[in-house]
Amino acid sequence: MSRLLLIHLSDLHIVDNNSFSDERKTSINNIIQKEIVNHSIEETILLFTGDMTWSGKKEQFDLTYKYIDSIIKYIKTLLPSTFVGFYCCPGNHDIDFDVFDIAEGEVRDRYLIAKNEFFYFAQKQKLFLESKEYHIGTFKVSNSKIKIDFFSINSTYGSRKIDADKGLHFLSPETLKAMRDFRTDNRTILLIHHFEDYFDESSSLELRNFIKEKCDFVFFGHTHIAENGTYIIDDKKIGISRGGALHDKNGSIFSVTLLCIDNTDYITRVYEWDLMSRSYMFLKEITNKYNIKTNVDIDFYTRNNSQVMDFPNAKLEEIFVFPDLLFEQNKERNISSFDKFVEILSEDKKYIIVKGFEKSGKTFISRYLFNYYAKNNGNPLLISRNYEKKNFELTIKEAYKNQYNSSRMDINRYLKNDLNNKILIIDDANTFSPSFISGLIDNNECFETIVLLCNDKKFLNLYNNGISSVDPSNIYTFEVQPFIVSKRNELFTKTLKLVSPDIDTTKIEKSIKEMDKIISEQISIVTTNPEFLFLFAKSFGNRTYQSAGSNIFNEVFESNIIISLSKYNENSEKKIDIPIALLLLESLGHTCFKNSKNIFAEQELISIVNERNMKSNLKKHINFTDYHKAFLTSRIICEMDTDRYAFISNSYLSYFAARYLKRLITLKRREEFSEELQYLSDNISIDLCGDILLFLCYQTGDMSIIEHLVHRANDFYKNKIELDLNVNNMSYLFSSSLPRRTIPSEEDKRALKKKQEQKEQTALSTREKNDFERDAKSVVNTVFDGFRFVELICKILPDFIENIENDELIMNCVNSLYEYSHRFLYQLFLPLDEAINKEKKYLDQLDKYDDLLEQDLNDFEVSSTAISYQLIRIVYNSIARFSSTDSTIKALDNYDNKSILYTIENLYMHAYIEGETQFINSYKQAKNILDNTYSKRNFLYNLIEDTFFLYLIKYPNFRYFGEMQGLIDKTFLQEEKGKSKSSKKFINKIRKPK
Repeated sequence: MSRLLLIHLSDLHIVDNNSFSDERKTSINNIIQKEIVNHSIEETILLFTGDMTWSGKKEQFDLTYKYIDSIIKYIKTLLPSTFVGFYCCPGNHDIDFDVFDIAEGEVRDRYLIAKNEFFYFAQKQKLFLESKEYHIGTFKVSNSKIKIDFFSINSTYGSRKIDADKGLHFLSPETLKAMRDFRTDNRTILLIHHFEDYFDESSSLELRNFIKEKCDFVFFGHTHIAENGTYIIDDKKIGISRGGALHDKNGSIFSVTLLCIDNTDYITRVYEWDLMSRSYMFLKEITNKYNIKTNVDIDFYTRNNSQVMDFPNAKLEEIFVFPDLLFEQNKERNISSFDKFVEILSEDKKYIIVKGFEKSGKTFISRYLFNYYAKNNGNPLLISRNYEKKNFELTIKEAYKNQYNSSRMDINRYLKNDLNNKILIIDDANTFSPSFISGLIDNNECFETIVLLCNDKKFLNLYNNGISSVDPSNIYTFEVQPFIVSKRNELFTKTLKLVSPDIDTTKIEKSIKEMDKIISEQISIVTTNPEFLFLFAKSFGNRTYQSAGSNIFNEVFESNIIISLSKYNENSEKKIDIPIALLLLESLGHTCFKNSKNIFAEQELISIVNERNMKSNLKKHINFTDYHKAFLTSRIICEMDTDRYAFISNSYLSYFAARYLKRLITLKRREEFSEELQYLSDNISIDLCGDILLFLCYQTGDMSIIEHLVHRANDFYKNKIELDLNVNNMSYLFSSSLPRRTIPSEEDKRALKKKQEQKEQTALSTREKNDFERDAKSVVNTVFDGFRFVELICKILPDFIENIENDELIMNCVNSLYEYSHRFLYQLFLPLDEAINKEKKYLDQLDKYDDLLEQDLNDFEVSSTAISYQLIRIVYNSIARFSSTDSTIKALDNYDNKSILYTIENLYMHAYIEGETQFINSYKQAKNILDNTYSKRNFLYNLIEDTFFLYLIKYPNFRYFGEMQGLIDKTFLQEEKGKSKSSKKFINKIRKPK
C-alpha cells in the first residue's frame, strides 16, 4: 500500500539560535528516518501551519529558513531521488506589529505590510507568489494517478499582539472568492493557522462550508493543543491535525501523518518532547478514514445525493437501504449488504446485471453506487433514460457533460485515461436501443466495470438488444428481492429518525411493531417498493396515520402515485393534468378488471381518452401521447411487448379499479355500484376481487360495504353446521394427545421471523399471477369463499370499529369471526370425520378382528388430529393477527363465549396484544374451563399452550416474576421426582438485552 508522509510542524515561535536546540532537531530527524524506513515511505511533504517566528522579524525568518532547509536536506539523504514538498501558511506571530503600528493605509494593507518578511520567506519556497491572501499548490504523487492540492490561507486579519483573538478574524474578499471558485479533481488539503471558531460569524460559515464541500484534510495550529482525528460536518468526515506548540520547552509536540494513496485510510502519530530521555517520544496514534471529495461536479453530486422522495433536505445516504440480492450464478452467495456488493464489483467480471421488478429500488441502487464511487475518489458515470441520444458515444458525452467539470478533463481524456474505479452504471438498461448496447460492447474496455440495472420482466429486451453476444463467463447476474421484514424495518427505522431526530429506541421499536403488523396483514395489496414504504413510515411518524385505515392506502398509496406524476411534470416540457390522469387510470383499472386480465392494448387506453374527450364539460383536450408517456415514465404502467401494456402490479390495478367504484358512489350511480359490489362478493375467492373490496372500504369508509360483506357471509354460512365440542360433533379430535409445547428458545424466535418472511415472500410471488379465472363449481373454492369473507371482515374491523355507530353491525362483525370461523372448520374437517367413521363401521362389521387394520386406523386418527390441530392454529392465528387491536379487543371480549373453542380463539386474540394482565387472565380462564371439563389431556391444551408460547416470543420483555413466572414454569417445565425447574435461564435467552 502506497503512503505519503506528511510532517506537521506548528508554532515554533523562533526568536534566536537558542529557541530550538540541536538535540531537538536531531530527534525530529531520527523520528522522520524511522517513519520512512519502517513504512517504506517514498515521498514526504513538510507542512508548517504558522507562527514560525515570535514577532515576524527578518532574522527570525532567516533562522526558520535554515531550519526548514536542514530538514529537507536530511530527508533527501534518505530519499535522494524524490522531491520533498513544503507548504506553509502565516500565523499571527508572523506579523511584525512594530511595522503594523507605524504603517499607513487601510487595516488590511497594514496587515500585509507587517507580514512582508513572511512573504519574502514564502517566496523563497515558491509560495504565495500570485497572491498574498492564499496559495494553491499541486503535488503529484510519483508512480500514481493521484494529485494533491494544498490550499494555504492567510488567516491573520484581525490578529492582535496578544492571543485573545477568538471571533475577531476575517477572510478577505479575494480569499473568499478563491474558496468559492475552487474546483478540482484532486484531493485537497487545507493549511490554515486559525480554525473556524476564531473567525467572525460570516467568515466562519464560509470556512466551514469550504471544508465540508471541498477539503479532505485540514492542518492548523494556533491553540498549542495537539488534536488529531476526524472532524465531522453533516456526516462528512474530514481528517484534521491541529499542531501542538513546537517551541514549548516542557511539552514540545509535532506529528506525522501517513496518508494512504490507494484509499481513505490515514494514520497520525503524535510525538512529545521527553525531559528525561532528552528526545521526542511516541505519545499516541490515531487511525481513521476520511471522506474524499467527489471527483464529479459537486452540484450534480449534491443533487444526486438529495432525496428523491417527498422529504425536504434528506440525503440519499440517510434513507438508502440496500436490498437483498439473489445471486443467480451462486445461490449460496446471496448478497444482503452494500459492502458485499462492492466486493463483487471488484472481482474480474466486466458486466454486472441487476434485475428487479418495477420500483424495486434499482434506481436508488444506481444513484447510491454512483455516490459511493464518487466520494471514494472513483470516476463513475451514471446513465439513465433522459441522457439517451442517437448512439452510445453521444449518450456518454451528454452524461459526462452533466456529471463532470469538463473544463478540467474532456470526455476523450476521461475515456482514454486509466482512471481509478472508472465504473459505468446504466439504469433502465432494458429501455436502451440495440445501437446503444452495441456501442457499449464495442467500447467496454473504456470502463473497469459496467453495471446494468433492468426490469426483470424486460431482461429479454436487454438480452436481444446485444448482451447475448457477451461471454456469459464475464457476467454476474443478480435479482432484487422485495423489502420484507428485516429490510423493511431497517427502512422504517431510518425514516422515523428523519421524521423525529430525537426519537428514542423504545419508541422506534414500538412504532416498527405497529407498522410491521399493518403491512404484513395487508401484504396481498400493499406494494413493497421502497418509495411506498418510506412514505408510509413518514406518514406514520408524523401521526397522520389514524386507526380509520383510509390513510394507509388513500393517503400513502395515492401520494406515491401523485408524487411520481408530479415529478414527471417537473422534468417534462409537456405537463399533464394530474386529476385527469387519475380519472384515466381509474377507467383503465376498471377495464382491465372487467376484461379479467392485467394486460391491455394501446387501443384500450386510446378509447378511454377518446371517451373523455367526448365529454361536453371537459374544456381541455386530452392528448393521448402525453398521458401515455407520463404513465410509462412514472412507472405506473409498463410495456409488456409491442402495443401491449400492464399496470406495474396487481396492487395498482386493484387500487384504481376501487377508485372507479368509489367514483360511482360520488356520481350517485348507486344501481351500477350495487351490481359491481355484487359481482365482487360473488367472486370473493378470486384474489383481485377481495383486494378491490379492501381498497374500496379503505378509500370510502362506507359502512354499507361492510354491512354487505357481513350479510353475504351470513348468506353463505346459513344452514351450515358449526364445529362444536359441546356436542362433540367431531369426535376424532379427542382420539389422541399431542406432544407438549416446550419453552420458547432463541431458535424458535428466529424461526418465527423466518416463517413470516417466507409467508410474505410466498404472498408476493403469487399475488402478481393473473388470478381472474377459476372453476366456479370447485368444492375447495366454495369452502374457501366463506373464509375469505371472514378474512376481509377481520382486516376491515380494526380500522372502522370506532366509526361504526350501529352496535348490531359491530356484533354481527364479531359474530362472523367466532361463529363463521368454526363453521368453516367444520366443513374442512367433515371429510376426515366421515372417512374415519366409515372405517370404524367397517371394522365393527368384520367377522374376524383385524389388528393391523385397526392400527392403521388409529395412526390415521392420530395424524388427522395433528393436521386438524394445525389448521385450527392457522385459522385462529389469522383471525387474531388481522382483528386484534386495542380498539377491537373490547368488542371481541364482550361476545358470549358459549363454546370452549370461542374462549380459546379469544385467547389467541389476546396473544397479539401487549397486555400482560389481560393475557394472564384470559389464559387462566381457558385453563380452568379445560381442567373442569376434561379428565385427561387433549389437543385443546396444546392450543392454549400455543398462545402462551406465541405471547412470550412476541413480547419477551414482560415482567418475569410472581404469577407470570409461576405460569411459565408450570406450563412448560415438567417436575422431575419432586424437583422443580426454573424457566429463568430459558426466558433470558429470548429477552432483549437491557
